[in-house]
Amino acid sequence: MQLAEVGVSLIDGEPKEILYLSVSDVAFSYGICEANLVQYKLSIGDMQLDNQLLAAKYPVAIARHTSHSMLANNELAQRDKSSSSMATENSVELEKRSFLVFYALQDSTFKSIAYWRKLNIKLCEIDVKLDDATVAAILEFANVNLANEDEQAFLEEFEPEHMAARASESSTAIRSTVSDNRKLFFDSLAIGQVSVNVSFSLTGQYSEDTSIVLKLLSGVGATVANIEMAPIRLPPLKKPHVAGTSAKVVGTLSSYYQRYLLRELYKLIGSFEILGNPVSLVRHLGTGIRDFASEPGLQGTTSLIKNSVVGISGSFGNFTNSIGTGASQLSCDAEYIRKREQAKREQPKHLLDGIGKGAKEFGSSLLSGITGVIQQPANNSSFVAGVGKGLVGLAVKPAVGLVDFATRTAQGIQNTYARERERLSE
Repeated sequence: MQLAEVGVSLIDGEPKEILYLSVSDVAFSYGICEANLVQYKLSIGDMQLDNQLLAAKYPVAIARHTSHSMLANNELAQRDKSSSSMATENSVELEKRSFLVFYALQDSTFKSIAYWRKLNIKLCEIDVKLDDATVAAILEFANVNLANEDEQAFLEEFEPEHMAARASESSTAIRSTVSDNRKLFFDSLAIGQVSVNVSFSLTGQYSEDTSIVLKLLSGVGATVANIEMAPIRLPPLKKPHVAGTSAKVVGTLSSYYQRYLLRELYKLIGSFEILGNPVSLVRHLGTGIRDFASEPGLQGTTSLIKNSVVGISGSFGNFTNSIGTGASQLSCDAEYIRKREQAKREQPKHLLDGIGKGAKEFGSSLLSGITGVIQQPANNSSFVAGVGKGLVGLAVKPAVGLVDFATRTAQGIQNTYARERERLSE
């Protein structure tokens, strides 16, 4: 069975579309390859979860990692141009570059147990990008109304002992859903490395009846809690001769991934924008130093310089972006904050583009600060409060514009070298 593309939308009761899931190049096969041997194959060429909320910071919530997506597209283009003989070889390469590959070989010789000769799962590197507004919309869709919860009870839910208890309850619930009496045996169980790059942003875009706690968290988090491309890496699992009940096998897998996930939590902290995303900085500097040591000469020196520039400019850009986002909240101008967030969605392609976008955003902030002195008193129910907001905006908005100019310039420098590296890797 093959499907070219499948799309599913998540729509609330307004109706308003929240998310759109698209899955392409789906291939599933099932058949008896030998006596008592049943083969299952599933491959998904690509999958993407789009954020359909107008105020969303990230238009794409879940997708294949950018560089991997470019390589997959290049493979598709090469396959279209290739001959029939080369098409078979390219299909093998495309399977390796699929979003998800599942392969299982079941032996039905033994009736008392589920005997699997092989079970292989491979997932490509993915990017997960969410913001608080999207999470709030999903929770509201699921009838989880944080606004009506007791504030103290809400805070207590995030205390370590409560979180540990919920994790234990969830693990027990998962085990209970699997039949304890079902015996399993795997000759070979292999799950590829799980590579996820996590980004999260607190935008503060909530409705008026949202809980006070979330509003306070959004104000502080606009400066502190933004996470940019935290690299979570869970090593591949390869186990021969795995035997036990279904619950035992599930428990073994859960314990394995929980152990390594705890080891990766430091990367979330090290990817805070307010800290300049030191994890990314160290990773780029380490790559440059390794190339310089292993390839002395022009190539190694070039790699050291480029990775140093990308790491430092990226770290500086993350830091200034966090400062600008926090400072913009002081303007008390929701429309200005919304337009600024929209402008930030488009990344500069190179240095000149970064300077251009930065100059444009500085000019927009300066103009908004000047016109706000007149517009705020006119639009505010209280003339005195409107004058105060206008004067605050006159001081804050140009300063935010200068910070945004520095951020865009740093992003332009970073993307200039990053795009060149991707082009060379193709």
